[in-house]
Amino acid sequence: MTRLANEAARLFTQTQVKTGEGAELLLYALLEKGLQIPQVLSKMSLKTSTEMQYHGADGVHAKLLDNGDLAVYWGEAKLYESVAKAMTDCMDSIEPYLTGTAHEQDVFLIRHYVDAGNAEVTARLLEYFNDKSILSANVEMRGACLIGFVHENYPSLPREEASVKAELDEVLSSWAKSTKTRLENRSLTKHAIEVFFFPMPSVEEFRKAIKAELRIEVKS
Repeated sequence: MTRLANEAARLFTQTQVKTGEGAELLLYALLEKGLQIPQVLSKMSLKTSTEMQYHGADGVHAKLLDNGDLAVYWGEAKLYESVAKAMTDCMDSIEPYLTGTAHEQDVFLIRHYVDAGNAEVTARLLEYFNDKSILSANVEMRGACLIGFVHENYPSLPREEASVKAELDEVLSSWAKSTKTRLENRSLTKHAIEVFFFPMPSVEEFRKAIKAELRIEVKS
């Protein structure tokens, strides 16, 4: 377990300060463990240089629906000081994947490197990405967005739970409304999209905390 953990940690950029890989890791955890939507393509392991952040979708997850269709979740994770900027950039990034104009290379990677943890399940999954299979018509494109940003009124704890919840409910309503407007402006409301808001006191401190947890030296 220690060897595997060390190998995984070395896949993260070692010298770049402003990296979004921590947010991408968090998005993975929320989808894989939180919503039980398994990852089908790990692009981190395909990097040829640890000092380069991979391009394309930040995560590719999928699950079978009750009607037999395959829901493919294209993930995007953004970290900004401004919530508005994070929302806009996230929606701009995910739009091409939902409209089918930018996922060709990612689908290529899926066809060649998908791993469901079981050979039989993997073979079945690949049928959905085989243009010669009738199952290829039963793929539903979905999205998953992690929007990380600095929240000026981030609560200082300890605080009474009820008051914190009331404040969060109010501001969440505002964030959700703004997200809906951006989705409408891009004609994306017909797609199912999981949106995670991740307010924090400091984006810089979040990045440092991730690197510290991975035992990556943070250089000034």
